[in-house]
Amino acid sequence: MKTMDEYFEEWRKTEDRATTQKKSLKKRVPKTSCFYFGWFFEESVPYFEIETTSDWSKKELKAYSIQGMELNFNHNRLTLKQKDISTNFVFQKMCVQIIELEQSGKDQDDATREVLTEYIDFFKKGRQTFGPEKQAGLYGELYLLENLLKKFPGKETDVLDGWKGPLSSYHDFQFKKGSVEVKTTRGKNPIQVIIGNEKQLSHTGHPALWLNAYSLVEVVSGDTLPKIIQRIESKIKPKKRALRRFVQLLSMYIPREEFKTLERGFNVDKIYWFKISDGFPAITQIPKGIGSISYGLLVNEIKPKYVSNQDKCFAVIDL
Repeated sequence: MKTMDEYFEEWRKTEDRATTQKKSLKKRVPKTSCFYFGWFFEESVPYFEIETTSDWSKKELKAYSIQGMELNFNHNRLTLKQKDISTNFVFQKMCVQIIELEQSGKDQDDATREVLTEYIDFFKKGRQTFGPEKQAGLYGELYLLENLLKKFPGKETDVLDGWKGPLSSYHDFQFKKGSVEVKTTRGKNPIQVIIGNEKQLSHTGHPALWLNAYSLVEVVSGDTLPKIIQRIESKIKPKKRALRRFVQLLSMYIPREEFKTLERGFNVDKIYWFKISDGFPAITQIPKGIGSISYGLLVNEIKPKYVSNQDKCFAVIDL
């Protein structure tokens, strides 16, 4: 089974071909028998087509055809069409989850109905729970993103293509020559970051991997998500594709407009960089019988030989 990011890349290729050929195109999803990635050229929006095993009534289609998305059914073909391009990646993530659920053993119709039910609140209400921990985590990623954009002027699209955090990838930034996992903590002592699974600090199969950790202090007069988002948007505004991708990635959390209401302020107290290599204190394999793990990593107790810095990381990434 492909990863979510690999599916997104396949969909992006369909979009690029449709744009180049100036016509709407679709492509069967790799290693599936009933799903298609599509792109409507005239409207510049994605769609997802499913070969169904049952009929979908007009009443049911209407129930799911809500703000941001519409459904059409014709001759055992169900088409999910995105309408609001600002939530493009949310739509695509939903479709990929339908594929994953079908590949886990569900009938494609049942998988589609189950995932649509889960996502209906997002498209209706236009918001998700986005509490303090998520805000701090996103701030850390945006802090690094802003520094990458400063370091690599003219490479805005490449930088944005490398930001994978919103797409639930194993590492928050992935480039050809190296990847970065970003962590934040608001605790002062001990300074501990939470590693969510065994893949986050696994450097196997990667040219290079760094851990970039931020110790944040919350202050009323500090930097906020609306401020850093506005700075990034101003910097990449001339690059329309990069700007569109940035807005789409933000929409994986909450709609772009909702960020204006988040007033939590952050100051970066300490910044840590570590080069991940053999012997680094990380759990990278799960014993048989264990379903999932997460653990705390004490950044102050990591041996000096693993300590790195931003300049060394950027020199290797070298966009």
